[in-house]
Amino acid sequence: MRTHIIINPSANRGQARTLAADLDSRALLPPGSTRTFTSAPGEAVVLARQAAAEGCEMVVAAGGDGTVHEVVNGLMQVPAKSRPRLGILPIGSGNDFAYALGIPPQPDAAAEVLRQGVPQRVDIGMAQDEHGKVEYWDNTLGIGFDAAVNVRSRRINLANGYLIYLLAALQTVIYEHRPLRFRFQGPDETWEKELLMLSFCNGPREGGAFRLVPQADPCDGVLDYAHLSPVPRWRTVRALFMAMQGTHTGLPEIHLGQTTQAVVEGNLPFKVHMDGEIYLGDESASRRLEITLLPAALRVQVPGE
Repeated sequence: MRTHIIINPSANRGQARTLAADLDSRALLPPGSTRTFTSAPGEAVVLARQAAAEGCEMVVAAGGDGTVHEVVNGLMQVPAKSRPRLGILPIGSGNDFAYALGIPPQPDAAAEVLRQGVPQRVDIGMAQDEHGKVEYWDNTLGIGFDAAVNVRSRRINLANGYLIYLLAALQTVIYEHRPLRFRFQGPDETWEKELLMLSFCNGPREGGAFRLVPQADPCDGVLDYAHLSPVPRWRTVRALFMAMQGTHTGLPEIHLGQTTQAVVEGNLPFKVHMDGEIYLGDESASRRLEITLLPAALRVQVPGE
């Protein structure tokens, strides 16, 4: 199978370059595969699209969830009949989509999946704001609190892995603990509520440790969502730590649901992250987001039986 590997050398605070080089030196990557290194945000989108145009049958995202997100966006711009399968080498800081698909976190074992795994069709999310900005996402989309966490995580340089997101979450509780009023319209329900957070989950985990919707499955044809009602800061912190064990779902301030599409409108402009990447940040002027699930839209290389 003709394979191209897109490596983000900056992933996991720069450790991804060393990990990829080690796998290459020991001939653990797919034989005959070609490789490119990204040098700027968004470049993996273009590289994935180019690899597809050149006839590659599998395009590998070597990095974290941000690298996977970009490669997915590149592949989803390719017509379905000629769309390569996605491979994931999880050498970033979060690796949540790889976790959702059972791809092992150990580089050697993940490289074995690239060589000996099987294709699995997975669902992909798509979102568009009122200004026409369209983007695909594979794992989670967060509006409000967890989007603010992702914005703050970019400013933290003294931690690695999930600790980055934990510290950013605690900072967000202190400085941005403000609810917004949301109107939600889906195929089976419509509601309007004040919320601290509204998150859509194709996979069960985000931030490398937070099992937001433990039962979410990227292959089941539905989107799970979770929202957090306004509560005092100490209860938000409690929910945060319980989410690391997936035991927060019974709290009265947490509500879970499922849908296949939704239109979300806010009374004020809101922040949005997709797979840990900032879609709408501090300068957001968007108050409306249309979210759609594309079932079985992408083939991903996963462990065999």
